[in-house]
Amino acid sequence: MSYVESLPAWLRADPVICAITVAFERILSGLPEPVEGAPEPTAPGLEDVLERVHTYFRPGPGEPSESRSPAHFLPWLARFVAAMLREDWDEETKRRMIAQAIPLYRLRGTREGLRRMIEIYVGISDTCTIYEFEAIPHFFQVEITLPQRDPDVLARTDRAVRALIAQEKPAHTFYGLRFYFPSIQIVDKPGSEHDGIYVGINTLLGNQAHG
Repeated sequence: MSYVESLPAWLRADPVICAITVAFERILSGLPEPVEGAPEPTAPGLEDVLERVHTYFRPGPGEPSESRSPAHFLPWLARFVAAMLREDWDEETKRRMIAQAIPLYRLRGTREGLRRMIEIYVGISDTCTIYEFEAIPHFFQVEITLPQRDPDVLARTDRAVRALIAQEKPAHTFYGLRFYFPSIQIVDKPGSEHDGIYVGINTLLGNQAHG
């Protein structure tokens, strides 16, 4: 039932009162149904916003949109936790970074902190390894395994990872960066969509006995 319909009959006959009531309904409830003479609402009402205001503080990577912060609110949320976001990151990457910003502060400036930040960006666990060498002081090597060889993805990842390293590494250190890719794909049975290498069908692993 609309606000106007809730008015006494003698007030519903007054166009000024109706117009004021519709204005309040637009602000508070968002006018879910069109009211004669009033334009369609372009934004949710204040009641709807307040009902889900707690979700604005949930970056919620991978969660349904209704239970996490709206995309337009992510820059504010990033500033709230002092997370540095790049404009070329996709939305899910930004959400992962914001969600892990506070736990990562405890590891800032450490090898583990840098490794975890890179894996959060890539979105794959156990994909980054960092090596240090006693023979080369202040040098470390970052190695990342990516699931595909797409040159556009590689170029974008290279830029983002180098920016993360520059942001997180101690100022007196320098580094090398190397990417690895899977060179062979083994599946247990042939598929109908892609050709491949199949164990026991066109590929054998291990030693073969000769008679």
